[in-house]
Amino acid sequence: MCSSGSVPVVRIMKFQHRFYVLLGFFLAVFTIAVLHLYSTSVDTRQVRRFKEGVEVEDRTQHVSLLSSRDAGLHNNAPKAVHTTLVDQPVLETDAARKLETTDQNQNPKATLDDKMEFCDEECQKYEWNQEQSRRRNTLQNACNKFEFQNNITHDVLQHILVSDKHKLLYCYVPKVACTNWKKIMLSLNGVNATEVHKTHIPNLDKMTATEIAVRLRDYRKIMIVRNPHERLLSAYNEKMVNYSPYSDGIRKHYGRIMHINNIKYFIRKYYSLYPNSTKESALLKRTLKIEEDRNTWVSFQEFLRYVSNTEYSLDEGPEEHWRQMYRLCSPCSIQYDYIGKLETIADDTKYILSQIGADGLARVMETKPHATNSSNEEKVQNMYAQVTEEDVLKFEKRFEKDMALFGYERPKAITRLRTEAEDLKHSMGKLEYLFYLK
Repeated sequence: MCSSGSVPVVRIMKFQHRFYVLLGFFLAVFTIAVLHLYSTSVDTRQVRRFKEGVEVEDRTQHVSLLSSRDAGLHNNAPKAVHTTLVDQPVLETDAARKLETTDQNQNPKATLDDKMEFCDEECQKYEWNQEQSRRRNTLQNACNKFEFQNNITHDVLQHILVSDKHKLLYCYVPKVACTNWKKIMLSLNGVNATEVHKTHIPNLDKMTATEIAVRLRDYRKIMIVRNPHERLLSAYNEKMVNYSPYSDGIRKHYGRIMHINNIKYFIRKYYSLYPNSTKESALLKRTLKIEEDRNTWVSFQEFLRYVSNTEYSLDEGPEEHWRQMYRLCSPCSIQYDYIGKLETIADDTKYILSQIGADGLARVMETKPHATNSSNEEKVQNMYAQVTEEDVLKFEKRFEKDMALFGYERPKAITRLRTEAEDLKHSMGKLEYLFYLK
């Protein structure tokens, strides 16, 4: 009984043994498969990261090679009047990465100063060169839009100052850091002068056609610009408000013209309010008589309306202080290598001088605010509150090319303008005076 009953037990034991062997085999296979998949995933991530790193490095090297190649092509290219002499920087990986990090942390419309705040010296120099490229592209697009004719006049040549020692041409624009930059040009020429505007600086107009062509072809060329609205305000404050023997003569000469222009504006706009009054011609004649004896104080509105009036060419000598910038330097006929802006004048001066090996002269730039302080937001807001939207639009129409060429818009500080009703009330007082004066 015992031997016959043990057979099933033996079979069960053999079955269990085979089951556990098979189970162990499958568990081993499963474990090996899982380990293999994990290892493959890790390797894939590492390869992907490595490839991304190589691609970034390759892109950086590619940009460096392009910059080097362009520099080589530039050095070997036949030179012409419009040759651009800007030294293209070799893009370093660290500078590019820092700049990329900077851009990711900023608003896309961040200013040059905002971007440079997060950069070291290498990164700042790279970003400054990038900004110069953007400014030249903006200029070129506007030149194409307005289809400027080649127009290098004697007046333009008079504004282009020369440093033969450093092979530099600077086109000065009044009311745009020109006093400081004239000091720099004098220093570059080895002249130490206290009366900047009375000291002669060589300009292209005094040279022969051949000498002019050679310098336009071979020298670095710069101009410095400013928001037209703020530049106009600066010209008004200096020439019509602040006293000096020179500005007093300008104010006396143009003050009467500006008064008369403004009275004409009032009469043409509001004459219909007096249908039974003296004829317009007689009123203007009376106005001329009044203006002969009137003091020469000029309001900002009178000044703005005069500059915006296309009946006046703004061609006379003193009017260079409020003439359009493109007419002074002809940037669509002369391809400037550097375009400085008053808003970034410290950085622009620093890097421009470093390009010509005159880094130390950056100290010549004055750090204190200019006497007119016309870029102050509160001052801009208060002065433009004296004019109407129509006044500003007419000004912007006449200075449209300056704003497009140099990438400017209406300053954000101009938020409060005089309404038409307020302007009418202001104007009526003067009209009443003219109509009833005996």
